[in-house]
Formats: sequence, C-alpha cells, structure tokens
Amino acid sequence: MRSAILTLTLICLFAVGCGGGDGGAAQNDAGAPATPRLVDSTDDVTGAYYHVSSHEIDGTTGMRTFAGLTLFDGLGVATNDLLANVEGAIQDVPLFNLAYDVFGGGSFVWSDAGTPFAHGGLSPDGTIGVAATTAVPQGATIFAMVKRPLTAPGDIGGAYYHMMWMRNQAADSHITRTGPATFDSGTGVITYGLAALNTNGVGSTATPAPANFTLAHDVSVLEGGELLIGGAAVGGRCILVGGGVTVNNRGVLSLYIRQSTAVSDATVAGEYHVVGLRRAGGFTAVQGVATLDGAGSGTKVAQRLANHIVTGPFTDTITYETASDGRIQMSIDGDTPIEGAVTDDGSLIALCSTAGTTTSITLFVRK
Repeated sequence: MRSAILTLTLICLFAVGCGGGDGGAAQNDAGAPATPRLVDSTDDVTGAYYHVSSHEIDGTTGMRTFAGLTLFDGLGVATNDLLANVEGAIQDVPLFNLAYDVFGGGSFVWSDAGTPFAHGGLSPDGTIGVAATTAVPQGATIFAMVKRPLTAPGDIGGAYYHMMWMRNQAADSHITRTGPATFDSGTGVITYGLAALNTNGVGSTATPAPANFTLAHDVSVLEGGELLIGGAAVGGRCILVGGGVTVNNRGVLSLYIRQSTAVSDATVAGEYHVVGLRRAGGFTAVQGVATLDGAGSGTKVAQRLANHIVTGPFTDTITYETASDGRIQMSIDGDTPIEGAVTDDGSLIALCSTAGTTTSITLFVRK
C-alpha cells in the first residue's frame, strides 16, 4: 500500500446495503424530525470514504481487520485501497474494484462478480454508512464508513463516547469497550474515563491508559503501541478509526461519537438500517431494519449469517433509554442490555455488549 496511507493522507471505508425503501421525506415514520434525504441512488454516492471492517477467518477464532480508503465513482464501481491486519500480521492489499448499488432510503448493496454479498445503508446526508455480510459463502463481517470531508473537518476537541470492537490475537480474545473519552486538541492526547468491557462474554470495568492522536485532514490514534487510521465526519460529530496498521496482535474497529446536551428518546425515532457482529462460540453477522418509536420501544427485523448459513428474518422487540448527553442503553428481545451513544441528530447509534455471554457490536444508521 502506498505510503500515503501510513502518513494518513488516505483513509477509508466499506459500504453496503439492501434495496427498497422510500426516500426524500421531511419527516420519518415515527414522527421525529428527519434530515432531508440526499442519497437515494447509485450516482448520489461519490468520493472517498474512510473504511474500517472486521472479517471472520473461516474455521478459526481469528479475524482480519481492514482500514483504508474506498473511492466511489458514482457509476457503481468502487476502488479499495486498504491495509489488512490478519491476526497481527500487516498486509498491503493490492488495489481492487467492487460493484455497489444504492436504492431508496439509502439502502446499499455491495457485490463481487455480479453476486451481492453484503447489505446495509447510508445516513440521509450520505456521510455515514454501515453494512454486514448477507450471503453464503461469505464469513461474518461488519463494515463501517464515514465520508472523507473535502477539507479538514475542524476541531475535534472535547467530550466523546467511545465504542470499540477488538480482536486480541495474543490472548485469543474478542473484546468490546464502551466509555467516555476526551480529545485535547492542544496536547493531542485522548483521556479515557471508566469503561465497560466485555472479554469473551465476561463483563468488567477499567480505565484505559491515555492515547495520542493527530489531526491533519485525517485522524490517527496511537493506543497501546498500535496505529489506528481513519477520520472524522464534517463537524467532528463522529470519528472512525481502525487497524492497527503496524505490526501488533490486535485488530480494532473504533467509533467515537461526540457527546450532546439535548438528546432524548425522541431523538432516536424512525426507521434505521441495522447491522451487527457478535461472537458467542462462533461468529454471527446480523443485517436488517429497525423501527424505533421515539418513546423507548421498537422492533427489529433482521437475518443472520453464521457458519455460512443464512437464517431468518427474525423479528425482535427493542427497548431503549437515552440520556441527554447521548448515552443510550438498549435491550433487543429481552437480552442483556447493550450500551453506547447516539449522534445529536439521531443518525448514528453505536452499541457494544458490556455483560452477558456474547461479545458484540451493533450499529444503526437512520434511513
């Protein structure tokens, strides 16, 4: 991979989704104010996206984590420029093209050789996207993306919530972490507060050591000796980084969402694309749609891919509670609650498991 990636002039994302849905409404089905939809077709998606994705390695407990840049041409072809962390070994992935399609409601389909393999969706303004694998013989995979701004995103200093999925090859563990983080633009230091962790299904708490970050056009984070690359959305409302892209034992997908002051359950309303990756014995990818009522309840209809078998769709009930600063706790089908944060406009929700027997990350993007 070109040295530009390592100097952080390039960074990226994967995207995917499904067909169908209505776009362009000024108000969503649950009655909450909605951002006007700007992305409803393939030619609406152009330019560079930060890309971080985590992929199951068949027949093992291991994972590949990719980070880099995906360039969408607006005609259905995307060129991927990625680095891969494969169980601690760094690989420079040759440039490769994949096909993509975008439909109403921001539904996104990613295809290879004419065969769709992952689905998900883009936020109304097209700056945030998520996807998960949905077809045999793919392994369980989750993708996250943030559109690379044309200019530097501005000051990202201040208070955020941090949600992270990590594969620690040395310890043969899968870890999720959720907690507060503060970016100090003056010193380039990220200070973390008390975090909730889930390690192979076992919950605990800890205060992570500080990390360093740099912001030019793109963002890099140096944490625990590993370099994570990515970038911030316009205005800095969320930051996506991943890797590591230097030799280490850990593959990371990491999202930061800026803390708010006036979020409530009513902010979290309408239809969402939803994807997830979880491990409990084996890996499972989840992809579907959710409807949230703005009053703490909702439903999710999704399919699951595990062991190269697709099952579903399954319908689950959702309950959730949102704090004014953007923290959110959610229970899906009565399971142990997952915790995370929502952007102040309600367009992105990121959640991780903190207890129970399953290690998981779940991402919602508003349709």
